Amino acid sequence: MLNTGFSLAGKGDFYQIKIYHLSTSQQENVVDEYLEQAYLPALHRAGIKHVGVFKPVTPSEGSKPDEKLIYVLIPFSSQKEIAKIDSKLAKDQQYQSAGSKYLDAPYTNPPYDRIETILLNAFVKHPKYGVPDLDGPKKDRIYELRSYEGHTEKISANKIKQFNDGDEVGLF
Repeated sequence: MLNTGFSLAGKGDFYQIKIYHLSTSQQENVVDEYLEQAYLPALHRAGIKHVGVFKPVTPSEGSKPDEKLIYVLIPFSSQKEIAKIDSKLAKDQQYQSAGSKYLDAPYTNPPYDRIETILLNAFVKHPKYGVPDLDGPKKDRIYELRSYEGHTEKISANKIKQFNDGDEVGLF
């Protein structure tokens, strides 16, 4: 990954986006229960206060017609914190117990089809995440995840530079 234009290590947040790809309502129910009863509480116990869980209101670009997706956004304060989270979860007996239906699912009945994991680091001009100050019901809130892709690393670095130096971050 080209790091030009991103925050320097230790100067900004890092973000992990987990995308659960599901093909059945049963899988969706198992993952929902796991996230609510095991994963999110364990992350909170590990010191990660805010974790976002999102579902698309319309099919995502590139997804299969009947595919269900669940997005989990986890902000980390350092790369070291990312590296340690799995070992913390492995030692968390409350997590292991509450998540057993998901964690111990048999090969013949998997809780998901695939998990996609994306790691990002914050922009220089927006080094820390912020929680929106909204008061409407959570079920009615709509968020947009924007991503930009370039056909070369140089083009991607230029777009990142526009966000930082051109203050495009300020538009958001």
